[in-house]
Amino acid sequence: MKRYGKIRYPDRAFDVIKDQEMASVLYQFLKSELSEGNILFLMSPFKPKTLYLNFLKDGSPHSLNVQSAILKRAKELGEQELWEDPRWDSIVKEARYVVADLIEGNALAYRFWQSEEFLEYHEKKGGNREDKLVSPVEEAAEELHFKSHELLDAYIKAYKLKGEDATLTVATKLLRSERTVMSVTDFNRFLIDRGLMSASKPSSKPKPATDEEVPPPPQRIELDLKKLKQCGFDNVGGVIIQERCQEMIECYLNKDRQKAIAIYEKILKAEPKNSKLQTTPFVDLIKRFKEKKVYKDLAKQG
Repeated sequence: MKRYGKIRYPDRAFDVIKDQEMASVLYQFLKSELSEGNILFLMSPFKPKTLYLNFLKDGSPHSLNVQSAILKRAKELGEQELWEDPRWDSIVKEARYVVADLIEGNALAYRFWQSEEFLEYHEKKGGNREDKLVSPVEEAAEELHFKSHELLDAYIKAYKLKGEDATLTVATKLLRSERTVMSVTDFNRFLIDRGLMSASKPSSKPKPATDEEVPPPPQRIELDLKKLKQCGFDNVGGVIIQERCQEMIECYLNKDRQKAIAIYEKILKAEPKNSKLQTTPFVDLIKRFKEKKVYKDLAKQG
């Protein structure tokens, strides 16, 4: 999500098309850039013949900038008019994820938010043209009731550069200066959960003592690493990947789907480009987890 002034807007392509008004505004902007075919493809119902003729066929009205391998598979089925072939499902899914990435990496990265189309829409929603983008760090500072987001930003940069152990004292001083009653552990977790930092790798060195250290919450799930690897995870042996998988599943079980998807995207960045996961939507992954019984929900067993 992006926030301008007091108003939040979806900034992921699949979230935008769920909002009819927002999708219409983005469509008008993309039309001005002669690339409206991208959003039309995402919004079109799953009808292989229509999608092929309008988007995936050579010389179609709205040719898409997707990998030649995807277009080749579509061509093989399209030329034989095999519209009921189950392979269309994976072809269309892969193409839609590529197109969504294109929209997010171009229009939704910057230009759309400065466009006349968006500014008019923002005004209709009650905003002002002078409203500025509120950065994630600024939002976090607001939630923490910090007076200065600059100090928080400086801490985050120090944490990324030096790690958790070397910044424990800095965190403690920052929390005291802002008169925030929170342990350093909870403070770091708050920032990690919002994607502002990544969890540090475990260190063999003893951590300096802090005033308010508290034990972590009890583990909710138990992962079966063999079954996890069967689901397409190539880096399942890594501690960070295991922690992220566990956190992703716990978020899903806690009905925080958006956060679970955000964690899944981080996992994909660490996976090889040729990994099966790269073409596996989050929904399909969760189904596979359930089918293969990848995890045990300890909360239910208790």
